[in-house]
Amino acid sequence: MKTIHLLIYSSFLLHDFFYIKVHSEINNNNSLLNLFCLENVKAEMINAGLEYEESFAQETCECYLKEFYKNGNHDRAIYFCKEIAKEKFNL
Repeated sequence: MKTIHLLIYSSFLLHDFFYIKVHSEINNNNSLLNLFCLENVKAEMINAGLEYEESFAQETCECYLKEFYKNGNHDRAIYFCKEIAKEKFNL
């Protein structure tokens, strides 16, 4: 019984650590994850022949970080936020 309680407690601690880490990433514009995201958005815009807009990239990366935190899936977060950006900015 103690083992089960310990496992449950440990999983809550890990979840809380992950929450704090990712939440701080969302609120930190200089986080490594955010910087990689901004560079990828910029590269994709340039490759698509679009004019780079920093505000667009920031909004897209904020979406990505929030979605990644919610579902923990990198590819799903990218897809979701690209779809939102396409619709919002008529891309």
